[in-house]
Amino acid sequence: MKRFFCILLCGILVLSMTACGKPSEEDIGQKLYEIDCWLAMDVWENGFRQIVLYSAGEKEEEELGDILQGLSDSLEKKEEYEKYIGALEDARYDTLKERWGYVSGEIDKLHASIQEDPPRCDGSYALDTMMYEYYSNTFWDELSKLGIYQYVG
Repeated sequence: MKRFFCILLCGILVLSMTACGKPSEEDIGQKLYEIDCWLAMDVWENGFRQIVLYSAGEKEEEELGDILQGLSDSLEKKEEYEKYIGALEDARYDTLKERWGYVSGEIDKLHASIQEDPPRCDGSYALDTMMYEYYSNTFWDELSKLGIYQYVG
């Protein structure tokens, strides 16, 4: 009888350790929502879009340094988010991972472009954000299909 309880207790410990090691659907949903907000606000709204507005003459010269620094600071989170999405094991996240790869690659291209050719507002500078917008929208579409917005509120 003692042996039976020992085996039972060990089994319960193994099951509880396994369960504790995996994030819940709600945890995954909240993290993916955080990543989506980062893409929409930090990277797009406060970063690339502000550079586009600056190059169109809608922002002051003094603001450019803050815009570029803010974008660089925001992009420090990218590696963490890259690892998180890459570690999602369930096959239902495969399309999301693919879409992330596209949007992540476009972020890298745009950031490299800005570093190689700094923004100017003389009418000769153009930052082509069309593919970023497209890829980030497809990423959002996939998040919607996965139902992650049910976990935020």
